Amino acid sequence: MIIDLLLLGLSLFVWALFLLMIVSFIPATSVRLFEQFRYLLIRVTEPVLGPVRRVLPMVRLGGVGLDFSPLVVIILIDFLMSFLRGL
Repeated sequence: MIIDLLLLGLSLFVWALFLLMIVSFIPATSVRLFEQFRYLLIRVTEPVLGPVRRVLPMVRLGGVGLDFSPLVVIILIDFLMSFLRGL
């Protein structure tokens, strides 16, 4: 039961990461509800992404910076979820 709740929480966190990655490509708007949603996603995911960003710097390609920290976190969560399923 507890493991199922942990797996659910981790799955929801991965979805939040995917949504943040999509939303990050949309320029800032004057739509208050959308900006509040973006802020909520940042507040939820940043405690995990922040430490990974400090270890894994942004990759520069020309004038564009690519942040691979969400991908690294998703891979780590996938490993953790596989481990929890095996218990």
